[in-house]
Amino acid sequence: MDKSFLLDLCNKIDLGKEETQCVMNILSLEFAKVAAIVKKCGMLPVSSVLHSASEHERNYRKGAALRLACVIACCERTYAVYQEKGIPDEIFYDTMGDISIWAKNFRDKYGYPGFGAVNWISNHLNATLFRLGRLQFQLYRARFPKYTERTQIRQAPVKLGKRCLYVHIPQGEKLDYDECIKSFEMSKDFFGKYFPNYKYSGYICESWLLYPGNRAVLPPESNIMKFQSLWTIVSWDIDQSQAIERIFQPKCIGDMEFYPEDTSLRRAAKKWLLSGNVLGIGFGMIKTEEGDIQQSMSLSQKTVNKILNLTPLKKQEPADDSADFHHNKK
Repeated sequence: MDKSFLLDLCNKIDLGKEETQCVMNILSLEFAKVAAIVKKCGMLPVSSVLHSASEHERNYRKGAALRLACVIACCERTYAVYQEKGIPDEIFYDTMGDISIWAKNFRDKYGYPGFGAVNWISNHLNATLFRLGRLQFQLYRARFPKYTERTQIRQAPVKLGKRCLYVHIPQGEKLDYDECIKSFEMSKDFFGKYFPNYKYSGYICESWLLYPGNRAVLPPESNIMKFQSLWTIVSWDIDQSQAIERIFQPKCIGDMEFYPEDTSLRRAAKKWLLSGNVLGIGFGMIKTEEGDIQQSMSLSQKTVNKILNLTPLKKQEPADDSADFHHNKK
């Protein structure tokens, strides 16, 4: 392992100062242990190796610090894959920047440096997920959430088991519609150039952003609703845990009265929830034809009302979507 490369990586992905110091301390004190874990990651599933290694530590805090150091150290092996394929360094550092996001989330939750989302970050380390502009794209085989009915599966534009690109929305930035369109365009060029044999049928995404009932809370011109308009909504569910976490990011989910109201999105969502309504989650697909994004099938207001079991909607406070959010739950 090249410590100078790893330190440079920490700086380029804006890893926090505490996290960077933690990584370098672990590398200095337990270099051989980290090197052995990284080597094992080249032979066995990354997530299982990292979980197993940290479980042998004396306490959770030390195990979390070791996981963070090992995740950073594994990036050197991933960088070699990028170089072999000729993928630009800019994409490498943009993609690995997700480590910093999840390391910050960990510190915000526990109060000390570490890392917990190893199942999720293994996609990045295995070079099967890439950040291209605003969005992330993951090599994937189409599967459907458990709440999808058989009829919906049969009618879906991307068939079960077909190659596709799973779209993820990293937290921390506004969901600008034009930037999302630019990301889709980048994905066509990227996968056509660096994965020419990967012929995919379309894009899939599961997120609270795609819940059809959001139409009751957000105006059509909001970035969230414009993003949703790209997708054919295949199925949905009223599980609102992801929406509440992504919109409000509460320390303790449950006390709605104390949810923040510092953005119009949060105000509108809080008002909606306090009125006895629910949010949910949706699963969408975009069928591609020769690399072009087809226009999605929009749901009628009658269908949305049926989903929500609503009478005609009352006019809601206009809301934007400037709050930070991240739809992944890995």
